[in-house]
Amino acid sequence: MHVLDPAQLLGPYGLRSVSRRHAEHPFVPKLEDREFMLDHEPAESTSAMFGGNSNWRGPVWFPLNYLLIEALQKHDYFLGNTLQVPCGEQGAPASLWHVWRPTCRSG
Repeated sequence: MHVLDPAQLLGPYGLRSVSRRHAEHPFVPKLEDREFMLDHEPAESTSAMFGGNSNWRGPVWFPLNYLLIEALQKHDYFLGNTLQVPCGEQGAPASLWHVWRPTCRSG
């Protein structure tokens, strides 16, 4: 699950805005004769287009994390313990609501 993988989206302070995987493997779509690149830039932007260090910069983005927590909570309310996902480094099964808690993420 990409969301719970520390090598991808799950960071020490929440869900990353861009996968850490893109640090080594940037996403480069081609549109007509131009190439665009999405890579993992956790601090200052390498492009003037994004205004250096702005609200959108940083390892996590608060609204994205809020929406994820709300979604997990609502899905857990309806599914309860019928849906279990691996929790922490050992991969012990946990409900969607418990998988987001720090005790699960720390292993």
